Amino acid sequence: MLFPGTGLPEELQFLDCFPVRFIIFIICGAPAPPYREVAMPKVLAVDDHEDILAIIRAKLSKNHYEVETVSDATQAIRLAKEFRPDVVLLDIMMPKITGFEICSAIKSDAAIGGTKVIFLTAKDMDFTRKKAEEVGAEGFIPKPFSPQELLDYLNRLLGLAS
Repeated sequence: MLFPGTGLPEELQFLDCFPVRFIIFIICGAPAPPYREVAMPKVLAVDDHEDILAIIRAKLSKNHYEVETVSDATQAIRLAKEFRPDVVLLDIMMPKITGFEICSAIKSDAAIGGTKVIFLTAKDMDFTRKKAEEVGAEGFIPKPFSPQELLDYLNRLLGLAS
């Protein structure tokens, strides 16, 4: 079966990249099948701990995610509207405004209400999980977490190959 849109068999889809297309053009004098640019999934991470944000950014960026981070919770909603992430990773306990309040604001905004929200928090208690569900979060990952487990979770959530 051909890989959709490339004219290449599925097992050769890795050949659909600029260097290979350029070589095909030089050798054959004809353009190769069109290169399809695939959008990287976008993640906004909101946490008041810079070290957590650095770990998230490093792991996800290395794995083809576009990542924005913010440690000031009051800026999270504004950045979500500008960046339009596929997923917001959100700490619950932050100064000035809680993750629950941010999630509620995101979910009630028509422009970004479809954004998936995942809580990353050390507050792993039943009532915290219940509150996360009530405000519309799609998931909950307790801290400490493994960066690889976070990546695997996001890939499953977004229907991407691991």
